[in-house]
Amino acid sequence: MHKSLSVVLIAVLAGCGAKNGAHEQVYIDNYTANRITYIIETQVKKRVIAIREK
Repeated sequence: MHKSLSVVLIAVLAGCGAKNGAHEQVYIDNYTANRITYIIETQVKKRVIAIREK
């Protein structure tokens, strides 16, 4: 679930980069990808906890 979400986010970021610099290759290294995945997972967990508390 979260993995596919991070892949979509990376694709979106790469798309934005491609628009900004026409022929520039956008490269997101593993560290950045892992940070994005971590941020998404913590955000999802916070939302789930918030929903449960209601």
